[in-house]
Amino acid sequence: VLLRLNRREEALELLRQHRLAKPAEIAAKTFLSKESFRFYQQGLDWMTKRAYSQACDRFERALEKDQAHLD
Repeated sequence: VLLRLNRREEALELLRQHRLAKPAEIAAKTFLSKESFRFYQQGLDWMTKRAYSQACDRFERALEKDQAHLD
């Protein structure tokens, strides 16, 4: 829920507090910037609506913002 509300840092801290270090580590590396994460979430929203071209556009923008994940 915190991730969906764009409260990423709080979500990571909550995972760490409950000794869920591995999921927190994975979540922290997924998208490093809040802006790229926001585009990623928008892409997921478009996918649920079956609007695939819009979803691809958002995923591409997320990758542009977070070049470390371009591969």
